[in-house]
This record gives sequence, structure tokens and C-alpha cells, in this order.
Amino acid sequence: MPTTLYNTNVVITGAWNPFIITPPWLRKHGVVAEDPEKAKRFLTEGPFAFEFENLRWAPFWDKLTIASAQGANCGTCAAKILELLLHTPVRAIGANFQFQTPVEEWPAGNLPKLGHLALGSTSPLAFKQVRWDCAADLDSETVLNFSLVQTEKNIVCSFNFHRNSEDAKEAARFAKRWQDDYSKARELLKDLFGISE
Repeated sequence: MPTTLYNTNVVITGAWNPFIITPPWLRKHGVVAEDPEKAKRFLTEGPFAFEFENLRWAPFWDKLTIASAQGANCGTCAAKILELLLHTPVRAIGANFQFQTPVEEWPAGNLPKLGHLALGSTSPLAFKQVRWDCAADLDSETVLNFSLVQTEKNIVCSFNFHRNSEDAKEAARFAKRWQDDYSKARELLKDLFGISE
């Protein structure tokens, strides 16, 4: 059964100066090639957020988020920024992937026990489980947080590859694992649920 990657992002927590991460600065330092005049501001995502080269950039004082709805490798840009700003105190980095599959296309029987819950209560409320969350240590550096949510029309699978970081250099190394993380998410979808892109 096919699924669609509809959102991916890299979130780097630390102490950022959002006045630095601007379209002209990104171009000047070779992070992007596009003309900075083509950047679009998105005030709904924060005072410094903008879209540039099919990526949404949201620098804040405590984190930097680089996102793509087209499946672009956000990790490459994150690594370049971290290598340019090695003095930035960084605490953690996460690569995130969200896939969605129409409910009717999800293989029958391949969902965690979602649906109506019999809680042994006399309550007249009919509870229904619509979310499943779990976590696993992938290796000594990576915790995988996984959630599966059933909406009215879709099954949404979200993967978060979380890594604590000592500094920007280590975070840059982790950011370069974006493609490996993406491949692992796809592999897990196939192994656990028989879902592929």
C-alpha cells in the first residue's frame, strides 16, 4: 500500500540569534543559491519565519526549524548552518517525518489496537483510541519516537529521530544523517505495517 511523505523537518534546540538566519545570510554563506529577494515571510510561524528554496525557515531564540512539504533534505541545510555557526550552543536535534495513508488503503489488520475501548466501566461514554505512541533506542545516540494517529480520512505516521548534542559540530554530524533517518522511517513502515511509498 502506498503512503505519502507530506511533511519533514529538522529542529535544532539551543541558543540561537534569529537575526542571523536570514535569506541574504544564507545566500552569502552558500547554504542556498536562490536570490534572497524571492523569500516569502510567514508571520504566522513566528516573527522571523520565511520560505526560501522550497524550505520553510523558522528561527527562534531557542530553536531553529527547517521544514519541507516536498520532502526536501532539510538536514543538508541544517548541517551547513551548524558548521558555519560552531559557537552556537546546541542541546539537541531532531529529524521528523510525517507520512499519511488514506484509511481505506491501509492494510486490514495492520493497525495497533485502535478503536473502541472496553474499560470495564459503567460510564455511558464510548471511548475510542485514535493514537498510538511508542519509543525505542535505535542506537547509543538516537531515540526514535513514533506515533500513529487515525483521523477520519487518513492514518498519519510520525517519526522523530531525537539526538542530544554536546555542541554544534556534533549536531551537524547528526543533521547529515537525515537521508539515513528517512530510509529507516520508510523501512519501519514497510516492516511493521506493510506500507511503502
